[in-house]
Amino acid sequence: MPGQSTVLVGEELPAVAELRVEADLFDVEPDGEVGPQAVLTGAAGFVAYVRHNPNLTANAWMVYLMDQASDTTTLVYGGRRVIDSVAVTADGETLLLAMHRAIGANADHEVYRVRVGSGAVERLTETAYDESNVSVSANGNVIVWEGRAHGNRRAVFVREGAHLTVLDQALEQREPSVSSNGRFIGLVRVLASGNLRVVRYDRVSNAYTVVWGQEQPVTLSHPSPSDSGQRIAFLEHRPAGTAPTERQLVRILDLSDGSVGNAVAAHVTDGPRIAHPDLTHDGDHLAYGWRQGDAWSAFTRRISTGETQRIAFSAAPTDNLAPYWQGPPASGVVGVEIEPAD
Repeated sequence: MPGQSTVLVGEELPAVAELRVEADLFDVEPDGEVGPQAVLTGAAGFVAYVRHNPNLTANAWMVYLMDQASDTTTLVYGGRRVIDSVAVTADGETLLLAMHRAIGANADHEVYRVRVGSGAVERLTETAYDESNVSVSANGNVIVWEGRAHGNRRAVFVREGAHLTVLDQALEQREPSVSSNGRFIGLVRVLASGNLRVVRYDRVSNAYTVVWGQEQPVTLSHPSPSDSGQRIAFLEHRPAGTAPTERQLVRILDLSDGSVGNAVAAHVTDGPRIAHPDLTHDGDHLAYGWRQGDAWSAFTRRISTGETQRIAFSAAPTDNLAPYWQGPPASGVVGVEIEPAD
């Protein structure tokens, strides 16, 4: 890959006692099913998502792009190679895909850039390992993904223009997401004990902040920051044996005042129901996956009002996966009220 490689190493990790580790903040009922007639008023920007139908031969894996302003959805990519994740720029003109480099179960994922207008595809990585969880800034200049670094650990890779940086730590780091302005990165750090921490990395100050922690068997995934860096959304999964048991919660943590609330919640006695939350730049809009019956749908939600729109639904065995929302416009208010935790 072109450009220099810089490795950032050695951060002093805080003790567990210094972390925000809280037990059961809420015990909530699952959301009702939201039909396709619901429209998120005033929404703008683009939502990209992956559609998978194992019964199709030519286009088993597809990427759709929804223009929130016009409420129109377009198929922009299709093929037989497995797609892990997708991201889109603010103008809807460029997609980033973490996708198999070849057809077949043994192929590894690489990061690709797709120009929507021309259909031109450019591979940005070439490694022997899987790249996953791709994310991009609004202008397309900062691209972030998960890969493997020294010692075969999962690590976060940041490409800005032609310059590549590896956020390499003594501990594994994974599932990164970059803020729309390209400054902040949310990621999950795996401690030696196996317990997980949600971490915010500031690319300007080169500083890590551990913002949330839980002990096994609770899992944390898909943290995404707002442009201010003050809000982070992430998915917490509480399996049987934890309190409250068998819940999935999309938590919204506000670092400005330490408050925490829930944007989406579900009982998961029959398996996971929420996946891949993605917070937009203003900290008030969220895209996420929701399992309805045996199939996954893609939803968007305005957190402050609870307005929700189902943007993609298909009958099983077709799933709509990994939604990624770039937008809405910068007039959105940072620091709006969220539903408090019980």
